[in-house]
Amino acid sequence: MRLSLFVAAVATLAGSSVNARRQKLNTGYGPPTLDDSKLRSVLIESKVQNLDVKPKKPVRATFQQLIDHNRPSLGTFSQRYWYSDEFYAGPGSPIVLLTPGEVAADGYEFYATNSTLSGVFAQTNGGAAIVLEHRYYGQSSPYQNLTTETLQYLTLDQAIQDLVYFAKNVRLPFDPQGSSKPDKAPWILTGGSYPGALAAWTHDLAPGTFWAYHATSAPVQTKGVFWEYFAPVDEALPRNCSADFKRISAHLQEVLTTAPRNVRHQLKSKFGLEPLADDDFAGALMEPLGVWQDQQFYSGYGNIFQMCDYIE
Repeated sequence: MRLSLFVAAVATLAGSSVNARRQKLNTGYGPPTLDDSKLRSVLIESKVQNLDVKPKKPVRATFQQLIDHNRPSLGTFSQRYWYSDEFYAGPGSPIVLLTPGEVAADGYEFYATNSTLSGVFAQTNGGAAIVLEHRYYGQSSPYQNLTTETLQYLTLDQAIQDLVYFAKNVRLPFDPQGSSKPDKAPWILTGGSYPGALAAWTHDLAPGTFWAYHATSAPVQTKGVFWEYFAPVDEALPRNCSADFKRISAHLQEVLTTAPRNVRHQLKSKFGLEPLADDDFAGALMEPLGVWQDQQFYSGYGNIFQMCDYIE
């Protein structure tokens, strides 16, 4: 009974997230997408620094990025970026650059507006803000067919060099004369989580292009199985919900390790996840716990609490 309720809850409240992540082959957690209407209403109420809280929609553009920075002759690919010049004060003004990291940039373009910290950096300094899609994510992949051979250019070094090469070579539509190139104006590299680590690594490994770096929640230790990530979620969830998830997890482990193949397939079919291997399937069902990362002070009674109540 518990498992069937969980099936309904996840399918109703979190299924779209699971399917979207499955389609993108991305099971990691990136920066939260922006619920612009909620955030704007909160800023309006609090009147933070009297900032204008109605952001101008960022403009999308593309940049020809090198496939391999160590071998430019290999060619280029189209890398998407979004920019907001709403607060750009003119020639020589600062540029704030960030990447959403290991996720398609769709839905993250508003990180270039003053609804987020990066956009506020731009606003308070008379600058422009840019969101650059990470290589191999969204529509910024050099290859459509991903194989061991074509994925060899998805490395930290290439990602760091992408940021530097973009800053030095992009022709920004709002700065046709190049007066805000990094040798003439301050460029600030910012990011949170993995993008925050990229900012720190760029500072250490490829200095000289950006004038300042801002890294939030940047990972400082590599760990293959970071189970501690879920410890704060366990502590923060209502006790009954946390207990329910533990029972569900134990049941899943029992089914996936002891039940015959047809029973496991039947369970997966309830979610439309039949093609997944057993461990990937278990990870997908636990995916809603990752939604906790998206909780904000203004989130209120969000999906994860609704799901907890539904399971109960």
